[in-house]
Amino acid sequence: MSTVISDHAGLTAMNHVDRIEYLKQFDSSSLLRTLATVQSRLDVASTTDQSEGRVERNLLSESHATWAGRLMTKVGSTHRLIPPRSMTQLFREALERGSSNVDSAVRDIEVANILELVMSISTEHAGAVNPLDAVANPDPAQIRAQMAAVQAYTPEENVAAVRREALEETVNLQSNEPLKLELIKASTYDLWFRPWPDRVTDTRIGTTPAEAFEIANHVPLLDVMVVGQIITEAMIVGRFDWTREQLIQAGATADAVQFVIDNMAYAAARFEQRLRRDRANGPVADQRYVFTERPFLLPEPDTLLGLRYQWVIDRFFGSQLYWQTFFAFGAVEPGSTAEAFSQAINYAFERVAGDVLERIASYSSKITRLVSETEMQAEWTQSRGHTPSVCDFMLVAGRACFVIDATNHHLSANLAQGLGDVDTFNADIEASFVATKFKQIASTAKRVRETLPFGIEDNPVFYPYVVVPNNGLSNTTAVQLDWMTRSRPSFEELRGSTRTPVPLQIGDLALFEGIAEHFSRPDRDIADLLGGWTSQQPLPVSVRELLHQAGIPAAIPQRMIDDQKALDRLILNRRRR
Repeated sequence: MSTVISDHAGLTAMNHVDRIEYLKQFDSSSLLRTLATVQSRLDVASTTDQSEGRVERNLLSESHATWAGRLMTKVGSTHRLIPPRSMTQLFREALERGSSNVDSAVRDIEVANILELVMSISTEHAGAVNPLDAVANPDPAQIRAQMAAVQAYTPEENVAAVRREALEETVNLQSNEPLKLELIKASTYDLWFRPWPDRVTDTRIGTTPAEAFEIANHVPLLDVMVVGQIITEAMIVGRFDWTREQLIQAGATADAVQFVIDNMAYAAARFEQRLRRDRANGPVADQRYVFTERPFLLPEPDTLLGLRYQWVIDRFFGSQLYWQTFFAFGAVEPGSTAEAFSQAINYAFERVAGDVLERIASYSSKITRLVSETEMQAEWTQSRGHTPSVCDFMLVAGRACFVIDATNHHLSANLAQGLGDVDTFNADIEASFVATKFKQIASTAKRVRETLPFGIEDNPVFYPYVVVPNNGLSNTTAVQLDWMTRSRPSFEELRGSTRTPVPLQIGDLALFEGIAEHFSRPDRDIADLLGGWTSQQPLPVSVRELLHQAGIPAAIPQRMIDDQKALDRLILNRRRR
């Protein structure tokens, strides 16, 4: 969807300075609580069967603004009224304006005020990408001139434009992608509460990732999750602040509450310092790490105010657990505990990917075998006399051969927050994928074609995938087009028998598992969907768009439902004790 801008409502967009001044007329407590309430309504809608468009239309009605009627037909059908990244910046500016030196004649903020501010920020974001997008009805002559300039691009300019778009799409997705609590709990249970893979032998990090968390942070992970459970249950029904005593009375331990206060919250003055530093670092449209690290404000030393439901659930149950543990282990040096933990998590991530692939294979009548890296190395070491470089997994389905590598590679903080340029993005992709994963996959495919092991039929066709974490590279159209160009040298010898490699987030791989489990039938096999996706013409689409076009629901595997319930039981039992 497009984004609603100020001009759509007949309003003039405020710039940053104007917005800060405008915000000073509102009471700090009212401002932050109203923002949290509006964002929570949208967060809950985005992760349930509710409609974000309906919530946004309701907010328009509640605003009683004279301009609301002009937007009602757009919102929820062709346009988004409150993009998450615009709200994130509004949270930022609400904290930047400070609470000192504010006129005593302040008032409570109203929904109409929030919507005007959000539209101003959205206008700023749109204009930064394309000035014509910052007006509701741009001059047709300017549009034609812009299109003509794009059509006149040289091949090199086309490649550069695709890479800029790939970076922008990835950053925007990471800023806007909703998190579903049940799914991140399931993933966390699978990764954090199972014993380390056998290849992890370092006793400094315990026997499970959860033990490593406790060793690093001096508080049990389940105790911290109890605090998270108490808070998220309350945020869903519209409560956003808690005192230390209230959390303890609800079942939290004193140590866990102190841990949350020390590591997940800032007082207003500390927030202002961090936010000023962010703004000094560069554009703030996608800078959000201060909020994902510290999703609580401390209005009083013993009181927590939750700013956003999505940030809170990620901090307690999602990807933030890794960073909390990694940095708590101290300096990252060769042989350090932090390095050992990071490598162990990489091995655990590979195991999770392999387990999902094994379940996908079990639901398929066409996939006859899942082959591991160890099996491939054993097969080709015997014939070559040395250990070859191969990918992590291979699914065999007759002539179809799905060659898959798993890498727990996250985008750097600068790239993920829109602070890295295209040169930095290029260097990251080349080092993390082209020079390593592409070569391993291509090497595997060449050996398969030469020896036809593991029941692979003559004239195999290869479908390469690289499994990445949920906050890794997305499989958007621009990213896939970029990988087409980057992968050609590595796969030149396989031309005609291989598709372009595609990044696949671990959550998307789980989607394929759910589809295989719930929708497999004699005339519909998951192997066909996995193969058909990367054969799209004329342009590739993301896996979510693929499912939308095919009319296939995004099914959740029963295994993930069971894992989520298992973690909930652990948290409940811990809370009762």
